[in-house]
Amino acid sequence: MIRTSDLRVLLVEDNEESKAATVDDILSALPGAEIAWAADAESAIALVEGSQFDLAVCDLKIPARRGDLSTQESHGLRVVAEIQAHQPGTPIVILSGHGTVEKVDPYTATADVFPVLGAPRLPMCQAAVKGALVGFRSRLEPIRVGVGALSAVDVTGGEEIDSMLERAIAQYAVGHGFSTVEVAKASGLSGSINAVVVMRSTDRPPKRVFVKVNRLDWVLDEVSRQKRFVEGFLEIANWAPTLEVVQAGLRDKGAYFSGLATDPVDLFALSDVSEENAVEAIARLDAVLLPWRMRESHTCSIGDLRRVHLPDAQVRELGMDLSEFVEIEELEVVLEHAVTHGDLHGENILVVEGLRPMLVDFAYTDVAPAILDPVTLEMSFLFHPGSPLVRDGRVLRYENWAEGNYLPDARQQSVVERCRTWAVDGRDQREFLAMSYAHALRHLKRGDTVDPDHAMAVARSAARSLS
Repeated sequence: MIRTSDLRVLLVEDNEESKAATVDDILSALPGAEIAWAADAESAIALVEGSQFDLAVCDLKIPARRGDLSTQESHGLRVVAEIQAHQPGTPIVILSGHGTVEKVDPYTATADVFPVLGAPRLPMCQAAVKGALVGFRSRLEPIRVGVGALSAVDVTGGEEIDSMLERAIAQYAVGHGFSTVEVAKASGLSGSINAVVVMRSTDRPPKRVFVKVNRLDWVLDEVSRQKRFVEGFLEIANWAPTLEVVQAGLRDKGAYFSGLATDPVDLFALSDVSEENAVEAIARLDAVLLPWRMRESHTCSIGDLRRVHLPDAQVRELGMDLSEFVEIEELEVVLEHAVTHGDLHGENILVVEGLRPMLVDFAYTDVAPAILDPVTLEMSFLFHPGSPLVRDGRVLRYENWAEGNYLPDARQQSVVERCRTWAVDGRDQREFLAMSYAHALRHLKRGDTVDPDHAMAVARSAARSLS
C-alpha cells in the first residue's frame, strides 16, 4: 500500500517561522511524510544531488550558503533549476513573495503537466504566494487526494513488490479506473524491474499489461527505440504496444505500460511445460523478425566485436585477464547486420494463445549483427536467473558450448537446438562462434548472477573452435 509516510519532501526555507508553518501545512496534507530541510542554496543542492524526493518546496529568497546574511531570489531559482535538471520527475512548489511572482513565470508557465502521485494532472512547477491563506495548501490538496486514491488500490503479488513498481501500477490503475491489481510476475536485469500484471474493476473485463520500471532516461530512450525500430516494422500482433509512459512521481525512475490482451507465458516457463510448443514458438519468432533483416554485411575484428559488449576499461575494472584470447581477437569476421532486439532472453518472449510470440522490452534494440538475437536467446538458458536450467541447478558442461552438447540430460535439448538452428542456418559458422565468444564475455559484467568461470568456459569453447 502507498502511504503518505512513504513520501520524502525537500523543504528549502531560511526563515524559522515560515519553515514551521510550511512543515505544518505539509504534514497536515501528507501525515508522516519525511521532510529534509535546507536553509541555503548550497545545502539544498547537496540534498538534491544525494537523495531522491517526491515533492520539493522552495522559498525563493534564501542565502547562497550557510552563514551568509544576504538573501536573493536568484539563489532560490538556482535550486529550482538543479531540481529540474537532476530530478525531472519531482514536482516543485515555489514559495514567492507578492513582488517576485513574475520571476518564476519562466519556470511555471512552461512546466509540463503529468499524472503525479495519484493526481490526474499536476503541473511539475507551481508557485504559491507566501502568507496567502489558501495558496500553498491549495497546491498540496491534489497530492493529498491523489495519494489517498493510490492507497486505495489493492496491489497484490506473490513476492515483495518494489515500491516504485507498486506506485507506477497504482498510478496507472487510478488513471484508468481499476481497483485491484495482481502482479503475476516480476523480474529484470540491468537495473530494470519488469512485471506482467492483471488489472480488474467491476465494470469491465480484466486488463493485462506488461510494465517496466527503470531510470527515467532509460525508459524514455527505450520508448524512442520502439518508435524508431519496431512500430511499422514488426506485425503489431508480435510485440506489446506502449499504452502509457509514467514520467513523474517515481523519483528518479520512469515506467511504461504495454498491452498484452491475453494471458501470456514466457518462453522459459513454456519450455518447462511443453518443449514442443517452445520449439514452435522459437520457429515462429525466427519468421516474425524477418522484416528486420537489412542484407548488409560488415567486417570487424573479433576483439572489436567483444569490445561492443565488454569494453577494455570494463575488463580492467573487473580484474579479468583476457590475454589468452589475443590471437583470437585479432581474427576478422564478416557479420550480416539487421535490427536486433538486443536482449532476447526467455522472459522477454511472451507466448500467447495459438503459440504466438510477443516481444517486450526494447531497451537495447538497435542495428547490430543479426546473429546476436538467436545467440542471446540460447545463452539465456545457461545464464539468466529465470531459466529453468539455472533455477533447477542443473550441472551444465559450459566447455562444450561450441559443440552444443552441454546439457546433462535431454530436458530442454530440443529447445536449445532450435535456437542453434536459428543462429547457424544460412550463415558462416565463424559468425556464430565470434558472437558466442563476445556475448559470453559480456556476462562477466553480471558477476552477481553469473559465475565468471562459466562465462569464461563458454568463451574458451568458442575460441577453440575459431582457432
